[in-house]
Amino acid sequence: MADYTKKRTAELQVMATRILAASGADVSQAVAIRPLAKAMVKISGCAYPTAMRHIELAILRAQNK
Repeated sequence: MADYTKKRTAELQVMATRILAASGADVSQAVAIRPLAKAMVKISGCAYPTAMRHIELAILRAQNK
């Protein structure tokens, strides 16, 4: 079960990063997370809070590059 969870988490993080990149959002400014999370829910089928968490993480990682 733990392997599946890790794999799914990694897949969702990659998806969040791609959605963020496709949106063209400027991560040096405030980013509207809600529309990105809603798009992720539609694409991945994950829960909304999960999508929010992954989008937020993708933004933080993009800011730290």
